[in-house]
Amino acid sequence: MGNDTDIKAINENLIKLMIDVNMIKRKLLLEKDPEGELSEWGKEQLEKARKTPKSEYITHEEVKKNLPKK
Repeated sequence: MGNDTDIKAINENLIKLMIDVNMIKRKLLLEKDPEGELSEWGKEQLEKARKTPKSEYITHEEVKKNLPKK
């Protein structure tokens, strides 16, 4: 039964992440000025992301290691 509980928790977390990603996408894509520019918030976030060194990125393999085992 523990595996079912783990899968349910993972699924719930994924749904929450999907909602967050959609909210961010709408914030970046829909909140443009009439000229089609990103909002100030979007520009700041994009600048911050571009300044993040690749050494701070997390690889797909590292993410998979942190997932619960079946």
